[in-house]
Amino acid sequence: MKSRMFWGIVLILAGVLWLVKPHIELGGGAFLAGVGFLFVLLWALTSRYGLLVPGGILLGLGSGLWAGRLMPGPSGRVLFFVCFGAGFILIYLLDRLKRRQSPLWPLIPGGILAGIGAYIAAEQRGWIPAEAILYLKYLWPVLLIVLGLYLLVKKK
Repeated sequence: MKSRMFWGIVLILAGVLWLVKPHIELGGGAFLAGVGFLFVLLWALTSRYGLLVPGGILLGLGSGLWAGRLMPGPSGRVLFFVCFGAGFILIYLLDRLKRRQSPLWPLIPGGILAGIGAYIAAEQRGWIPAEAILYLKYLWPVLLIVLGLYLLVKKK
């Protein structure tokens, strides 16, 4: 039954894409997002976490590329990072719907990517003073060193 449902949805999506393709420029981002959607669909049918991870990543990356292409310039870069980060966050949220305890690792790259998008947006709008950018250039490597030292001296 699940196999018939999966292939039915795949055929419907293929037909819709075939009809829409002459009217919209889809590109590689839409292809990646479509493959990611199929992975997520397979995960929904099988509950195998190994399908959700590439599905979320490809959905986020593909939608980010597609959105960035639709809106060129600084806004496109912001959308790329936010969508790519949202793909990782989607992994956590969808898995959390099925299980009580989900691994937190997708929130780390998702938060970092979304944070980069927010930083680019804030910088483009002039919300971050130029002096802060100079300090940030030196602050984040120092934070990496401090985190590394903490991990070395932390007791198990």
